[in-house]
Amino acid sequence: MLLAIPFALLLLHTRSNALSIAGAVVLTLVTCSETVNSAIDFSNALFILATILLPSLATYAVMAAAPKSPASPAAVTFASMLLLAVYTLNAQILNPAPPDQDYAAVLMMAAVRLSSFAWAIHDEHLQASVHKVPSLMNFLGYMLFVPAFFCGPAFDFNTYMDWKHLRGVYKSIPSVFVPALKVFGLGVVLCGVFMQFGDYWDYSHFVDANYVMQSTLANRIMTMQVSGVFMRFKYYGVWKISESVCILSGLGYSGTHPPTTTTTTTTSTATTTQTTNTTKQQQQQQQQQHTWTACQNVDISALETSSSPVGILSNWNMFVNAHLHKNVYTRLRSAGVATPIANAVTKAFSALWHGFYPGYYLTFGSAAFMSVCAGILRRELRPLFVVAVPAAATKKNDTKQDATNESALSGAVLAAYKPGYDVAGWALSQLIMNYICAPFPLFWLKEGLAVWASVYYFGHVGMAFVFLYKWAGLFAWFKRVAQGGSKVKQA
Repeated sequence: MLLAIPFALLLLHTRSNALSIAGAVVLTLVTCSETVNSAIDFSNALFILATILLPSLATYAVMAAAPKSPASPAAVTFASMLLLAVYTLNAQILNPAPPDQDYAAVLMMAAVRLSSFAWAIHDEHLQASVHKVPSLMNFLGYMLFVPAFFCGPAFDFNTYMDWKHLRGVYKSIPSVFVPALKVFGLGVVLCGVFMQFGDYWDYSHFVDANYVMQSTLANRIMTMQVSGVFMRFKYYGVWKISESVCILSGLGYSGTHPPTTTTTTTTSTATTTQTTNTTKQQQQQQQQQHTWTACQNVDISALETSSSPVGILSNWNMFVNAHLHKNVYTRLRSAGVATPIANAVTKAFSALWHGFYPGYYLTFGSAAFMSVCAGILRRELRPLFVVAVPAAATKKNDTKQDATNESALSGAVLAAYKPGYDVAGWALSQLIMNYICAPFPLFWLKEGLAVWASVYYFGHVGMAFVFLYKWAGLFAWFKRVAQGGSKVKQA
């Protein structure tokens, strides 16, 4: 990724497809080549390039020939996933490659871009659609965009074209150096913290029988929470460095946001007039705040403070999750597939996209149940703390949103304890996510089950309890309390 920095600086001023393609080729040759007997072997690098270029050319040909056929994007998605599956099956299971020679991430990003592009060509009525097949150079420039080539993010084709032609928010890109340096510095710090402490807090300790015997259950559960945080640091660091390179190219710019201003009122008319004039002058002089989130693949603060598992997942690997939600989950729901099944299929699709390590399927399979479980708890318990407000009531007048929220809180039977509900939601969400994700970095079935067994499968036991409680109809009592309380408040 660091080798992409000079190319990003050049792209900021040229936005050249040829430069981006050449940069991706050079970086692949440098990064993916091996040294054998003091000679450089380019065969591995050429294989990676061929594995990306050939499917890209095939995708372009298919979409150019039948852009509006529903079979075209489906075929592209299936073929790109099949190619990725063949590579990961060989690299992970059949002929395991050393970590420094596993280039699945590059192919994973390519698979998402190919599928996203194909659906965008087909879905001409959607905002992110591509209304006509672009030139081959524009398409390859998008596929091989060098700042995001290795680790993403997998942004939409329209975003690339807006950046290339200085359209939309890219009409006037401010200085990129300070925001890029800030994000780069954060990424370096996170990578450094992981390299320093990651091994000490690794999930693999839970597989050690001696550690399990010598520690208490409470200690292991708390240690599991710390291990989950440090595991995320590795991904945070890599994604933030990649994001900083995209910012350096200008692609990471997301426009402006007006800063919050306050107005002071006084009893004196003269003072009020003077204050109003001063405020207007300050507003005219005050510059808008520039934002740089167009290539943000993870929102660390939102993820770590989220009070629900859905909030955690939506702020993690954001571009891939958005792609899966739009092109897998939403399409299944539109076809009449039930929500739990659509959710499970989406999680299975995500696991397959990652590869064939059994630990991936333990994590994503459990995450599907967790999402359903979280939905049950939210529907059954939230009305005790917040009264649901009809969507129409909030759409009539956006200026009344704050008053509506306040009214929703005041109408709930336990509205006074809403902060406690939020804190409990945050703690339980972090607890279950750090538990469910434990098998992911351990890869194998034996190790994944061992880490869960070391804490007596408390996460699965809790989810089973929620499902049984729901099945037995015992949540009905909470609903009666919530409805009774809201009626009393309204009276």
